[in-house]
Amino acid sequence: MQDCDAHWKEVLAVYAVKTSADPEKPQEVVTMDESKFEIFKSVFWDMHEIQKEVVEKTVEVYSTTVDENGNVITTITEETKKVLQITVKHSTIDEMQSKYGFDEKQKEQLKEMLSEGNDMPWDDLLSCVGG
Repeated sequence: MQDCDAHWKEVLAVYAVKTSADPEKPQEVVTMDESKFEIFKSVFWDMHEIQKEVVEKTVEVYSTTVDENGNVITTITEETKKVLQITVKHSTIDEMQSKYGFDEKQKEQLKEMLSEGNDMPWDDLLSCVGG
């Protein structure tokens, strides 16, 4: 897995191949109903892992006061704070092909969907959904 934000192009491509090339129940992927949405959610979460960790960090805290003569005095102290760190890990296409047991035809479909020659349709689609 590699660190990153959600890779919508890859999520949608894996979903499309998984759904349309399912040997037991192939489905079209143009429309979305509740059962397809469940498949989509499953693909998304199979491709992403969220890790969280609370760590302690020492930070400098600046405080400013004014003395009786009107002088500004800045004091720097160190404090230990707890910080929540969140990491999103994204599975690679190779990992997903292996996880879902894609055959050679499915792997070729996925490769074609993600090829540079198809970047424009993806860019158009993802710009419409905020991706």
